[in-house]
Amino acid sequence: MSITATHKEGLVAGMRSIPGNPHDGHILYETLKQVMILTEHRPKEVFVDLGYRCAEVQVGTKVYVPHAYDATTGAVAPSSPQLDT
Repeated sequence: MSITATHKEGLVAGMRSIPGNPHDGHILYETLKQVMILTEHRPKEVFVDLGYRCAEVQVGTKVYVPHAYDATTGAVAPSSPQLDT
């Protein structure tokens, strides 16, 4: 099951059943694609749990993962490869 919600309001922006038991990182691209179809907007920032490390996303979308931080500044750092869509 994949559930996507807005960060500030907590509104559900997408939900889908995923067959089998895929790793979280393997479903993020398709999940964000569904959000873009339903809302007609590409998410600029995505906040996920550690299961989404190194997940592929659309170009221009930053993925923030807990404990993925820049050691020089201490700031949370985006940590995902981006694909052209």
